[in-house]
Amino acid sequence: MRIIDNKHDFYDYLQNSTDNIVFDRRNSYMLSKNDISEKFDLIRFDLKSKYRFLLIQAGVTYWLFLIRTEDFNVIPICTWKNYNKPNKLIALDIITFRFSYYLKDDDYSLDKIKRNTSKLISAIDNNEIFTVNVITYPHNSQIPIFASCGFGNYIDATEMFCAIEEYFSIEKTKSETTVAKGTTDKDKITIHGFDIKTSFRSNKR
Repeated sequence: MRIIDNKHDFYDYLQNSTDNIVFDRRNSYMLSKNDISEKFDLIRFDLKSKYRFLLIQAGVTYWLFLIRTEDFNVIPICTWKNYNKPNKLIALDIITFRFSYYLKDDDYSLDKIKRNTSKLISAIDNNEIFTVNVITYPHNSQIPIFASCGFGNYIDATEMFCAIEEYFSIEKTKSETTVAKGTTDKDKITIHGFDIKTSFRSNKR
């Protein structure tokens, strides 16, 4: 994947100028801790809590973090893929989970959270959460750069790069595999390089 950019980010070193998948980031912006912290008070529940979950999506890959709001201490929780949800370039959400009807301090115990990781993933995948968007991009061509907010310390550069590359690959494959209306099975066989008469017959000896 070729990266066009006038800013440096923690996965820039992986760029390949010969690839025909282009990641144009010249209109992007630097994501800061303040950008995220200013949105913490928009959560509908547990307004006084010292913790928030931050969900980052790139392509079909998700990263979930627990953030302590008083000092912006970031704790990685888990990462996974879900090919059934919409494929997004980079999306950020602050999330609150209702572990109990009345949230208590022990609901944010790190040990308890890690024991319930599968439940958290299931809640996100099935939209069983209360979510507030962290960042609204000024327009669709703008995406956040993580260099100034510290996430480069928690998301492996190769993993993030591959997630973005996978996003473009999926979108590219969608466009390339679109079949025109009215195409017959014989047309499809020919398009994929097979011969109608011989390609599907076993050679007789």
